[in-house]
Amino acid sequence: MKKILLLLASLLWMGFWWRWYTCKICTTCGCNQTTKTVEPILVPEEGVILFNLDDSITLLREGWSRYRDSIINHLNARQEIDIEGHYLAEEPNISSFQNMGLARANAIKQLFPDSLQSRINLKSLQIERRASMSQYPFVASDIRIVNHSESVEQVGDKTLIYFKYNSDQRINDPDIEKYLSELAAQHKNTNASFNITGHTDNAGSEKDNLALGKMRAEAIKKYLISKGIAADRIHTDSKGESMPVADNDTPEGRQKNRRTEIETIQKL
Repeated sequence: MKKILLLLASLLWMGFWWRWYTCKICTTCGCNQTTKTVEPILVPEEGVILFNLDDSITLLREGWSRYRDSIINHLNARQEIDIEGHYLAEEPNISSFQNMGLARANAIKQLFPDSLQSRINLKSLQIERRASMSQYPFVASDIRIVNHSESVEQVGDKTLIYFKYNSDQRINDPDIEKYLSELAAQHKNTNASFNITGHTDNAGSEKDNLALGKMRAEAIKKYLISKGIAADRIHTDSKGESMPVADNDTPEGRQKNRRTEIETIQKL
């Protein structure tokens, strides 16, 4: 019995020192090994137009000229170009635009011929940070050909929304709804305000047309409010028939005069 106990004690003693030897001296047992963190491999993004963080300078890659020319060649007389610039919420805005997305969209716009400048619309979209952005230039734009709307038109810094004859409160035109929805989404979390002015043709009395213009402006306001824009950010007015932009003696001219004008005021 004593021999068995002595043998067991010897085995335990040898096991203890073997464990100590492999862990403390040879470090081969694995008990002291730490888990290594594997860093993800960042891959540069591919695209014909790239941007760096905090910058709106276009970085053109091979294929940009062909891509631009394909857009121009597929553009018909009833279509326009939407350029959407992307930006991060944490990016400092070093531009004169509302955000870096619009600044990037405008930089791309300047790459198109002068003859197309009036047919290009600028848009912006806030995106989430991607891992590679801190190390490499990234894709920050989207260019689309869109059908020109007879109901919505951009003239200078104002957007004109045209109404049918004697139409006021009912906005059931898909183009108008699409534009107003995008406008509200773009400015829902900004401090921009809106001036909306209603206009009419010269059919009817001045008093009635003044009221009709106001109702048209209020219809636009109501729709924007339904999309999340606070009422106190929207000012409405009416000029009735007093400020025509076209000849009231023709059907086409009267159509142009039945409008509301939306002016977006950016507050710095």
